[in-house]
Amino acid sequence: MTAGPRYIEEHTARWRGVALRIRWEPQFLNTGAFVQPGHLQIESTDPHRAPLPITTSGYLSWFTSPALVQDSGGPVAFVLQWLDAEASGPAWAPAETDRRQLSLFG
Repeated sequence: MTAGPRYIEEHTARWRGVALRIRWEPQFLNTGAFVQPGHLQIESTDPHRAPLPITTSGYLSWFTSPALVQDSGGPVAFVLQWLDAEASGPAWAPAETDRRQLSLFG
């Protein structure tokens, strides 16, 4: 099998004051295979590479099921739901407080 042309969606969103760039490639391998992974790239852009509950570097490359993303309402809804779920845990509260305090002086 040979790979066909790639199809990549690019979206922007805001989550708790952080601008995000979300790239979604629903058929990463693009070989026509029945089962294949989708590829998400999530990056905080403003502030640049601000930490997120799913990545301390502000960038994440993630392979997942295209059906899971579609069932969540698409890539933007999937990412925002994921961020909200991870932010509800105790590990995120101190990081978010630190980020907000730094923004007062930035």
